[in-house]
Amino acid sequence: MLILETTKVLVCPLLQPNDSIQCALAYWCLCCRSKMHQRAIDTIQQNLENEARLKMEAVVVRKRLEQDITELEITLEGVNKARAEAERSLKQNQQEISDLETLLEDEQKSK
Repeated sequence: MLILETTKVLVCPLLQPNDSIQCALAYWCLCCRSKMHQRAIDTIQQNLENEARLKMEAVVVRKRLEQDITELEITLEGVNKARAEAERSLKQNQQEISDLETLLEDEQKSK
């Protein structure tokens, strides 16, 4: 028997093309090939469905992370404003303390 690699069909050189065994063998090979192709298509389809599901999950996670980043940026902006206000207040308090110390020194010198 001779095996053709491209088609995977068994061909016997002793049989005539019209022989019923040849036809049955060819039909059997086609059925097997069809089943293999269907299994491959089913596997590919399942992979595509899984990939689509994972992509949708990734989109949901990405949107959630983008929202978290936006919230963190807003919080950071508020904290930075509060820090800047605290620094201004601290400088004012330091200036007031310095002025009061100068005033106290002047009072003590005058006594």
